Amino acid sequence: MKKIYAVAVGMVAGAALAVAAVTYAQPFGGMGPGAGSGTGMGPGLAHGMGPGHGPMAHVDPSTMAESRLADLKAQLKITAEQDTAWQAFADAAKQQATGMQAMRAQMQAGSGTAPERMAQRASAMRSVAYASRQAEVSKRGAEVMPFELNATTHIFTKTDDGGVQEVVAKNPKDSEQIRLIRAHLRQIARELRKGDFSAPTQIHGMSMPGLAELKRAKSGEVDIRYRDVDNGGELRYSTHNASLVAALHQWFDAQLADHGADAMAGHMHDHMMGRD
Repeated sequence: MKKIYAVAVGMVAGAALAVAAVTYAQPFGGMGPGAGSGTGMGPGLAHGMGPGHGPMAHVDPSTMAESRLADLKAQLKITAEQDTAWQAFADAAKQQATGMQAMRAQMQAGSGTAPERMAQRASAMRSVAYASRQAEVSKRGAEVMPFELNATTHIFTKTDDGGVQEVVAKNPKDSEQIRLIRAHLRQIARELRKGDFSAPTQIHGMSMPGLAELKRAKSGEVDIRYRDVDNGGELRYSTHNASLVAALHQWFDAQLADHGADAMAGHMHDHMMGRD
């Protein structure tokens, strides 16, 4: 199942990027001439920001997403047991395509001044970049974390002296996911206490905000404690070093953004009664 999950995330990410290419080919010109008659992504740079041509210029992103997902499902030979996980990926891809279609329509409308239109396009491109980043993080996460990402929720709560990271199963009756969450977080706690951030680095990369500062912390300078919670587990980080508190908060923000729909921000008051 984990193998199917990782492969599916990677392939859906590729499909999403293809949808993005079609989305941006429509309101704006391509970066060069096509390889043959009617097959290019749009006119060359000489035509500036004019509309694209060829068959892809009028493809509806939602329609393309549906078609690519159907092809991917057939290639992966998804079974009835795997269909629930697949459907979660398919829904996410369709949602992304719908969002891209809305952004494309907004840009095509051409409302506002030239600087405003450029800002709209930049914002839309950032949204696509975030979606691509989240798909890549999901793919890496499936290789590191034993539980199913789409069956769990990460909750990041900033506190005055650090923060609390929870992972809980979306289905409270899913005892296997709860077991895997707890085993993984216990292991992560042991590694982080030793200054070993290899697991989160493998998922999120070396350039995560706050990571360098946390890796430079002295042994014991950040207290990391694990405990079971309803439907999962949590890691509590605390330190008296204000710089490390700031680094933890930056690190939490980066993880929250990377996990997208599978993560949420928590609230400090929810954890005050559970302080050790």
